[in-house]
Amino acid sequence: MTYFFIALVVALIVAPIVSIIPSKHQRALSQIRQMARAAGLRVDLVKVEDPDPDPDRYISGTGRPLARELSVAAWRLPRPRPRDWRSMPLVDWEIVRVGGEWRWIGDPPTPDGFASYVAEELITMPSGIVKVEEKSYQLTVYWHEHADQISADLVIRFLKSCLERPTH
Repeated sequence: MTYFFIALVVALIVAPIVSIIPSKHQRALSQIRQMARAAGLRVDLVKVEDPDPDPDRYISGTGRPLARELSVAAWRLPRPRPRDWRSMPLVDWEIVRVGGEWRWIGDPPTPDGFASYVAEELITMPSGIVKVEEKSYQLTVYWHEHADQISADLVIRFLKSCLERPTH
């Protein structure tokens, strides 16, 4: 009986310690986030409104409506401001995935070449991306991260190539 109590006490001490050790998936996500930070991106965990909500998905078991929010990672890359940025119109655009297709919210960016480039590139992006936007010189991709380096490289390359293209 004494050995049982000793084993129980040891288990109660060891269980919380073991539960805080990150899983293999969490370590992989941490590694790709570190890679994004090394490339100059800022990574935040945020909640965004679901652009393509399933009505049955946002109803509780008691029938009450739930908030239509998705918990996603926001990978942000700042756009360098031109010298005369105060005299230029502010570039704000947003494109979301609804169903399997991409839709512009509001007007697409003014240069047609930039808008078509974004639309074409998003077809080849990872399926976890739900929204891409540029607001106040911040280009942001909202996505359910995949813990593989190929997806992360695609997102980083997409953000950097968008910055190289003019939006005015």
